[in-house]
Amino acid sequence: MLKKTLYISAIPVILFCILLIWREHHLSKTYRPYQKLELGLTYAQVLELFGRQPDYVCQLQGNSIAYYFGGSLGAADPDVATLPSTVNLKEDIPFIYDARQLMFNDADSLVAYTWNGETYTVHTSKGEFEGSCLHDLPDGVLAELGFVHKELAPPLGDGR
Repeated sequence: MLKKTLYISAIPVILFCILLIWREHHLSKTYRPYQKLELGLTYAQVLELFGRQPDYVCQLQGNSIAYYFGGSLGAADPDVATLPSTVNLKEDIPFIYDARQLMFNDADSLVAYTWNGETYTVHTSKGEFEGSCLHDLPDGVLAELGFVHKELAPPLGDGR
């Protein structure tokens, strides 16, 4: 009877140890590299910081948006084959919960980043803005980062 009680009481301790190991792995894979991001880093420097290629990249005119997927307990990564390789409207920029979303300009310099659904700030080279996805940025800020919103572009000529 005592052996059975010891085995049963050991289960929570073992589960707690597994949780601590998973947490450390999660922190080293996701949280720590994100906290070390700095605007202006090159694409190569970000690859070195994260220690791997991004899980997904889409093009937004001259900019690239790289995604590093989560690692949240129980969260499944999206099927990359179903995601667009190019977007033209800011509303079409994918929001992938728990992904780090990083925008690089045509010179491969980090100009904006956020953590989809986990933070409420988009960090950009033009300042910090409220939001959890690059599509939350005001059109003027996106234009300064090199994106021209197709629907807001001025008409060609005066129609005469």
